[in-house]
Amino acid sequence: MDKVLDKLRKSCDSFSLILLDNKSTMIKFADSKVTVVQRWKTSPVSLLLSRKNKFLTTTFSTIHEMDTNLESLNEKLNLLEPTDMTPIISNNDRTIKVDYSDKELEYYLKEPNKLVEKILDSAEMPLYGTLNLVKIRKRVFTSYGFQGDETRSFNVSYFRSIDKGRSGQWSNVSSIFNESEIIEAVKKSKEYASIDGEAQIEEGKHDIVLSPMVLANLVEIIGLMSSAYSIMSSMSF
Repeated sequence: MDKVLDKLRKSCDSFSLILLDNKSTMIKFADSKVTVVQRWKTSPVSLLLSRKNKFLTTTFSTIHEMDTNLESLNEKLNLLEPTDMTPIISNNDRTIKVDYSDKELEYYLKEPNKLVEKILDSAEMPLYGTLNLVKIRKRVFTSYGFQGDETRSFNVSYFRSIDKGRSGQWSNVSSIFNESEIIEAVKKSKEYASIDGEAQIEEGKHDIVLSPMVLANLVEIIGLMSSAYSIMSSMSF
């Protein structure tokens, strides 16, 4: 690792290097049955190189791939036109290491069978969706000497229940594993699917009520489009 950092220091004015170690397990459900179980272990690398008013960002699947392509990256950096917007790397030179991973979640990441059984047992209607269990270690190195090492874990679940042509969806996302909250997401999807009755709506303007998931999607998009970078780079609506 030290040799790679030395190469980066010699090749540019400043840099930021991010190394990720990702471990994840995904279980897919269809008609209250497990249809797919997938496991991933990846180590992607993200790199920012800056020289005067030029900068370049790129990603690689491994640190070795980045190392072998470093010379060509510098050649591309030389060919770029100067820009008015260049990222500023903090001159922080501290070393930080933190671990926020959840031990119970790590257990189910390796052995999800019992959790899957409880999810299926709680389904009162045909259940569809996915359960994702993830652990990520992120290491950051900069040209100013900063070294950060952070480990986190989280779970993401989406469930859809089907009842007589109606469907209801709910989700759960958390960095602290809570089995009851995942089961509650299954029950919530069933609750929405149970809403019966049809209504005839006349043409015109109407007040509407948005569920939390729908509103969250809208807020996410509006927040992104409202950022200074999106506006200055002409990416905002």
